[in-house]
Amino acid sequence: MQEKKDKLESISAWYNSPECPLKSPDSVWSNLAFYRYKTFRQFFTGESILELGFANGVITKYICEEGFFKRMVGVDGAKKFVNEIKKKFSFYGYEAVYSLFEDYETDEKFDFILASHILEHLKNRVEFLSKYANLLKNKKSRFLIMVPNANSIHRQIGVKLGLLKHTEELNSLDVTVDHQTVYTKKTLIKDARKAGLKVIKSGGIFLKPLSSKQIEDCFNKPLLNAFFELGADYPEISAEIFVVCAKL
Repeated sequence: MQEKKDKLESISAWYNSPECPLKSPDSVWSNLAFYRYKTFRQFFTGESILELGFANGVITKYICEEGFFKRMVGVDGAKKFVNEIKKKFSFYGYEAVYSLFEDYETDEKFDFILASHILEHLKNRVEFLSKYANLLKNKKSRFLIMVPNANSIHRQIGVKLGLLKHTEELNSLDVTVDHQTVYTKKTLIKDARKAGLKVIKSGGIFLKPLSSKQIEDCFNKPLLNAFFELGADYPEISAEIFVVCAKL
């Protein structure tokens, strides 16, 4: 367990380093945070949210500032992130909990559970989904799971260029942030169903034809917005995919 915590602290340090693309508010990653939230927001329900893996709070910020939920709880296994989030968002009533996902225990049930870019980091993915599915309050509650898409057009281009052997191969960034797998829509839905969840909606976010650096050098905000809309139109090849689930 300590080794896992040390790894999470190392990743959290990378997020705050100059190498992290999230550092710039104009980066593709920073814009993607807004597009993700815009997508999540359609499915919000009830009065309480559990955010799994808030990291440096790029989504947490939108959750707190909008104030849709009366009760907001987040869990993260990196102490550095937890301390940062407490300083930034305790004012809004956001409760940041320091815990590994497998260690977190609560009797509380939630209307909405969010796991954005978490599943691909885990080894016991179905076990994780099953555990947190049990924290859904009722059949109207929703569990939204978002992951990078193995079939994203930019990964397919990477294969054609010889940079990847196949679309599900881990690239250098995947390795840096300790990704264990890259999901397709089919494998994501399969794991959700294995965990006893009912998939009621699936979709994609952002069409990414080039690398993040190439997009930042060439594209403006209206074009980024267009690629966001195209991601919804063509989810099979979008940069990120998601499923919205409910209890069976």
